[in-house]
This record gives sequence, structure tokens and C-alpha cells, in this order.
Amino acid sequence: MKMTYKVLLSTLSASCKLNCAQSAQIYHYLKSNNHQIVKNESKADFIILNTCGYINWFEKSTELVIKYFIDLKKKVKLIVIGCMTKINRDIIAKYNEVIIIDDLKDLDKYFFTIEKFQQKNICFNNEIYNYLDSGVKIRRAKNLNAFMSFINGIARFLTRLNLSPFPFNKIVERYSGKGDFFVKIGEGCVGNCSYCVIKKAKNKIISRPVEAILLDIENHIDRQKEKNVLLIADDCGSYGIDIGTNIIELLCEIGKHFPSVGIGIYYLYPKWIEKFGKKLLNVFRKVKIDNINIPIQSGSHKVLKLMNRKYNLEKIFQFINVLKEISPKTMVYTHFLFGFPGSRVKDFLKTLSTIPYFHYFVLNTYSSRKGTKSSELPETVSKSRKKIEIFIAIALLFMKFTQFFVGNIIKRKK
Repeated sequence: MKMTYKVLLSTLSASCKLNCAQSAQIYHYLKSNNHQIVKNESKADFIILNTCGYINWFEKSTELVIKYFIDLKKKVKLIVIGCMTKINRDIIAKYNEVIIIDDLKDLDKYFFTIEKFQQKNICFNNEIYNYLDSGVKIRRAKNLNAFMSFINGIARFLTRLNLSPFPFNKIVERYSGKGDFFVKIGEGCVGNCSYCVIKKAKNKIISRPVEAILLDIENHIDRQKEKNVLLIADDCGSYGIDIGTNIIELLCEIGKHFPSVGIGIYYLYPKWIEKFGKKLLNVFRKVKIDNINIPIQSGSHKVLKLMNRKYNLEKIFQFINVLKEISPKTMVYTHFLFGFPGSRVKDFLKTLSTIPYFHYFVLNTYSSRKGTKSSELPETVSKSRKKIEIFIAIALLFMKFTQFFVGNIIKRKK
């Protein structure tokens, strides 16, 4: 006799698109086998918790969330997946009640299946995203949701007044997930950054076939709702190394099959810009690229060397300048990592000097992770200085928004 279950999908890092894509894959798998996805843990027979070990905060939060689910009055079966099962398995394994799964095919052992688990449907939209964020019982996550609701409200107000500057709406969409369709193209990265612990979880390149990616887009994208396809990977530039293709060929294929849909590139390690520069610019001329994330992390060559990130910043900025000329509607954004061991105030200022090249930037503070090369470096940046640097960067980001806003008003008056 078949047994169907009610399942809560909980993701520890809703901001990690790869995490969400994996949870969405499980969502499609459960749905295809007639299991019910619920939003309330009190109704669940199973909880599948997708973990993240990117920074110390997520590692500590993993244990808090596990304890929360174990202590529920209604006993449920808790399955734990994700990066933390490899980065720091001991934190999870000490709880005997937890089922740890490394290979998602093992889900077939616990759920009735019409269709066995397969590597497909690794994609999601805003509707599925709403299910994935429901199980995290951490105040910070709630604060983030409240903040994003506030920002969304401002965006809607400015849009009604026709005052919203170019990147503002796109930035809100990028972090709310609205208006986009996300598809995973692969995982792993050829880089070996000194601070990155994700390598412990993903130590090789695994690219999805071009045909599988196109099929996901064809089967799932709703052209009436989703305006863009956001390609996600640990590093989109590493795509295809293992299967005899590359990101250039993939972008051209997607553009050929879906010419009216904007394409987003979520993480392109800057080294690939040095390798693919001219070919990539040709893609921007022919294909509708809506946005690209080029995470430079620092504007200081000294700090980049400590980070073991090997690229020439001047060449990256030359590329961005040309990109803006040939594709002015493309949003270019980056990631900055502040407080890295060995960095000084002048290195921080060098990073701030790169802000004009980007429409937007994401801020992160360095977190020492056991097992990484950077953890062997002495901590030279105090917590107070890290906070000051973040505060200054946020202030500059606010000024950047204000500049766009005022500039747009002046243009209207003219």
C-alpha cells in the first residue's frame, strides 16, 4: 500500500540560490510522487532541512534550527541535507534523531515513489521560493523579510510616481526573487580562494547538459510572469569544463531558443573575463543579458593575493566599461568582502574606489572558517573596524541610490 506524506521544506539560507535550487528539485520530486508540501511544521510528517556552511553564523544556526525541529511537540522525521553535512558533519551527527542524506537519491528509501529521484527540475520561481523560506525560525531571517518588504514598498511607490531610478527595481527583484526564473547550470569552482569552505562540500565541477538546462526553461518558465532566466552556479564561468563546452556556448543557445527572455549570470569569477573577454562582449551584443554578478571581493591587489584570487582588476574594469557601452540596460553588480586578515585602511579605501564601476554591491564580512588557508592567518582587523567599514559602505550605497534618484528627477524636469 502506498503511503503519502506531508513534508515541510526548510532552507537555512534562502539567499543562496543554489541552496534553493536543490530544495526546489526536491519539491518537484515530492510533487511528482503525490506527496504534499506544507508550510507549517505542525502539519508535517517529514521536515527536510537544507543547510548552509558559508559563514560561522549559518553553521551556528544549523544547530539551533535542528534543536528547534527536534523539540517540536509533534514528533516528525527530520532529514538534513546540504553543505553542512560535509563541512562540519559532527554538528549534525550528534543528534541521533536526525537522518543525514548526502546523495539525494537516498530520498527514495523514505518516500513512496512513482518516479525515482532524478537529476532534473533543478529550477525554481517565486511560487516555489515562498515554500522554501517558511521553516527557518531565526529572528534574523524574519528581520530580513521585514526589510525586503519595506524596500519593496518603496520600490512600488517610486514606480507609481515614475521616479524609480534604473537599477532600483532590478535590485529589489534580484533579492525578492520576483519576476525571475532560476535554473541551476552546475556546481563547483576551479578557483581555490583561501577563505572558502564550500570546497569541502563541492570539490569538483559538475555541469548539467545544455539540453537539460533548455528543457527546464522550456517546461517551467511562464513567459507571462517570469521576465528573466537567472543562471546559478558556484561559478558560472566554470560551466562546461567537464562536458566539453563553456558558458559562452550555453548563453548563445539560451539566447537562440528564448530570444525575448533576459538572462542573468549569477556569479562569474573575474578570471573568466580575462579569458573570455572579447567572446563574452560579443554575447552581450547578440543576447539579451539582463544582469551579471562579477564578485571582485576587494579593490586591493595585495588583499586579492592573500585571498588567492588571481585576476587583474584593471582588465576587469576595462571590460565593464565596454560592457556598459554596448549593453546599457544590463545591471552589473559585485560582492565585497571586508575585514580580511592582513587588510589595512588603505586597502579598504581601494575597494571603495571601485564602487562607481557597479550599479550595486553586496557586502560581506570576513568569517574565519576551520580548514581554510586564511584561518591560519592572524586576525588583524578588529570587530569594531569591520562594523565601521560595513557602515561606511552602506552609507555609500545609500548615496548611490540617492544619486540615481535625484538624477532621474532632473531628467524628468528637463
